[in-house]
Amino acid sequence: MKYNLLLLGITLVFSLSAQQPVQLGKGGYAEYTPLYKSRTDEHGGDQSRFMETRKIYITEKQRGLPIPTNDWWTDMLTTQYSGNLWVYPQMAKAEEYGLSVAFPKDWEATGHELKWASQIEILGKKFKPTAAEVDNWG
Repeated sequence: MKYNLLLLGITLVFSLSAQQPVQLGKGGYAEYTPLYKSRTDEHGGDQSRFMETRKIYITEKQRGLPIPTNDWWTDMLTTQYSGNLWVYPQMAKAEEYGLSVAFPKDWEATGHELKWASQIEILGKKFKPTAAEVDNWG
């Protein structure tokens, strides 16, 4: 009897804090990342909390609309100007001073990134943007 009550209590506690799956088509996904895996100042888990709260660089007319996260340009959504945008065989990168376009051919020593051996920089007179914002996609 004592063990049955203990088991019932544990079951209730875990069922109250359990996630409910979000149904999507024939599948689904978790409501949120398990808290024990979330990255915080005290815990080095995944970066889902950071991703949930980071600034998104889109124009006002796009706010509230679904945002694609699997295209070659989507790094622009979460980086002030942009990260490396792969427009094969070139690579472009927006910067605070303009746009850089390169044709990388060699890998960095770590093998994680391609080296920018040379690049063309496109600059504008008095060009000082605060950020690059995505205005449309499709």
